[in-house]
Amino acid sequence: MRTLLLMLFSIFFTNLFAGEVFLCKSYTANTTLKNSTIEWQANKDNICIVYNHDNKYLVNAVYRLSIAKKVEEYFFARLVNKEFKVKKGDKVAYAYSKIEEPGEYIISIIDDKGFILGEQFCTIH
Repeated sequence: MRTLLLMLFSIFFTNLFAGEVFLCKSYTANTTLKNSTIEWQANKDNICIVYNHDNKYLVNAVYRLSIAKKVEEYFFARLVNKEFKVKKGDKVAYAYSKIEEPGEYIISIIDDKGFILGEQFCTIH
């Protein structure tokens, strides 16, 4: 019974903080994504990473943007780990980054407790 309750709590907790990660050229306040894509040019493109949360943020927080490059079949090396602010009452948070080396990457949004909230794969040419 205890295992079942723990499992149900985990499912609820995961769904409570679910969201999506989008990669685009720019973002405007009315939640319009400009040129959303998962393929980018190294050294040229400034990537806007947008985290769209299902609900409004309840408090101000600091999240982390993690960018990791695929170096082997199941191994990624973290290259970028920077903080960005999340404002209370908003549903969307975003940060800009530039990736300089071609390759396959995974971009993750991590909350202030260390949980991965959303991820997106992309290819840099």
